[in-house]
Amino acid sequence: MSLAEALQIGLAHQQAGRLPQAEAAYRSILAADPGNADALHLLGTVAHHVGKHDAAVELIQQALARQPTNPIYLNNLANALRALGRLQEAEARYRQALTLNPRYAHASYNLAVTGRVPGGDRRRTQPGRGALQPRQPVAGAEALRSVAL
Repeated sequence: MSLAEALQIGLAHQQAGRLPQAEAAYRSILAADPGNADALHLLGTVAHHVGKHDAAVELIQQALARQPTNPIYLNNLANALRALGRLQEAEARYRQALTLNPRYAHASYNLAVTGRVPGGDRRRTQPGRGALQPRQPVAGAEALRSVAL
């Protein structure tokens, strides 16, 4: 089996919620290719999902050392940093991801949410400060909701 096939198998396990199998697939790739950025990154996301945020940061940073301009890696690093309460570092990584890809919706959303985390800088979520704001209801929307099944 090729490394690309093993990566696809690991990803399929991860997407199906079979994290131990995904981890095993990524570790087998790293045994053959210790510098495989995709396997390092995805193993980091598995670590994050099981609450091993320190390990996630370390693994995703290793992936970023190999692909420093990957906005997906930066976004996922920021997610792990946010889980550790390292909000300023998380915000910086989200912004870096958005600099690389200004239309990256996940990073944009995560950056907005970071300001709402307890202990986060709530000024980012106040009107007029450039934060995403809740959408205002459309006139008549209440009337339509009252007749919805």
